[in-house]
Amino acid sequence: NLMMQQALVPINLRWSHATNTLALIDYALAGEGVHFIEADVCYDAAVGPYMAHAATDITTLLEKHQNSFLSWLDYLTKKRTSLSQPGLKLDFKMAEAVRPSIDRLLQARYPVWLNADILKGPRGFDPVFDAAEFIQAGLRHPNATLSLGWTTGVVKRGADSIGYSKEMIDE
Repeated sequence: NLMMQQALVPINLRWSHATNTLALIDYALAGEGVHFIEADVCYDAAVGPYMAHAATDITTLLEKHQNSFLSWLDYLTKKRTSLSQPGLKLDFKMAEAVRPSIDRLLQARYPVWLNADILKGPRGFDPVFDAAEFIQAGLRHPNATLSLGWTTGVVKRGADSIGYSKEMIDE
């Protein structure tokens, strides 16, 4: 469709970030020309994957059930129309969420990006993902784009800014 043709020029991409609730899906789709919906995925053993930027954002099982990845994805799929067919970028926050989410995404009929911070970056913490396992899991989805990132830390005011080292990039 025309919207995705325009999206082939990266500067034209419009994103809806942290679209982790059904209300935020409605808001994103009501706007003009959102090409990709980005959302964050956590995991709870009792619930499975659920939508939250951090595990501490949602603390009760009821809230986790209400924000389950399955209900979120079903809602998004039903809301997509011929006029608004954004792709999906999932930002995985917990390694346990990856495989069950990808299993469900195999039915998706639209562009999917899978993101995780799999490498340690400047001032970063150790990743919660095994890089090879994330890549292997992501490759199970034949139409997904893998978006691989580095963990980063906070740069305090007045501190020297450090960038990515050659070793980080080569890894």
